[in-house]
Amino acid sequence: MRSCFLDSGRDVTQDKDNAQALTSSEDEAALREQFVAIILSHDLRNPLAAIGSTVRITARESYNEKVAEMFASIGGSAERIAKLIDATMDFARAPLGDGIHVDLDLHDDLEARFERVIDKIRLTHPGRKIEFLYTFDGNVKCDPIRPEELLSNLLANAVTHGSKSQPIFVRSEKSDGQFVLSVTNSGKPIPIDKIPNLFEPFSRSEGFGSLQGLGLDLYITSQIAKAHGGVVEAISSKSATIFRFEIPVLPQD
Repeated sequence: MRSCFLDSGRDVTQDKDNAQALTSSEDEAALREQFVAIILSHDLRNPLAAIGSTVRITARESYNEKVAEMFASIGGSAERIAKLIDATMDFARAPLGDGIHVDLDLHDDLEARFERVIDKIRLTHPGRKIEFLYTFDGNVKCDPIRPEELLSNLLANAVTHGSKSQPIFVRSEKSDGQFVLSVTNSGKPIPIDKIPNLFEPFSRSEGFGSLQGLGLDLYITSQIAKAHGGVVEAISSKSATIFRFEIPVLPQD
């Protein structure tokens, strides 16, 4: 009997130790999130904004072609760093249960927003052809900045991994009560065994499932879809690779 009491005491002590360790781990995770947010939102964003502003102002002057190209390269690099900061902050928040923050409201200007994203990719990759078709009619309940980010991620992925000689197709439409945004490219298909982990963070198997850098862009894309009550999926074959984003459409008045 005495042995049973001793064993029970050990079990209770062990449970307390486990609970304390778990609390400590959760506190550490929260502290890390705050640290990342502070470093990225202030200590890195502020000097990066200064660099971008300086480049934009200086680039307005007349320079020879080589210098102009250097300014364009600096500006593009600054934008890429800003995007990585955003992705890292989203990644820091998502695993803690809050997910990606969105301000949902009805918007009817996604076509113009998507066109701006596409034009930006065209300027960055002048040799790539991108076809855009927008047939959706009505409002979409969303945080409009997030679908822009999602499209930018998917287009960059298509440019990086798709055929250099074939066009990329972007299409927005209504299908089965869903707002659908799809990005289609030709080229080498994604191996079927890689697709289930394609949207996992740091998934970089054989060059698929991530963009250059941290390999977080497709993960963030999936979190954007989730935050909107939707889904994003990849379908890949020898003929084409399609990334398809769907969110529910509210009944129109």
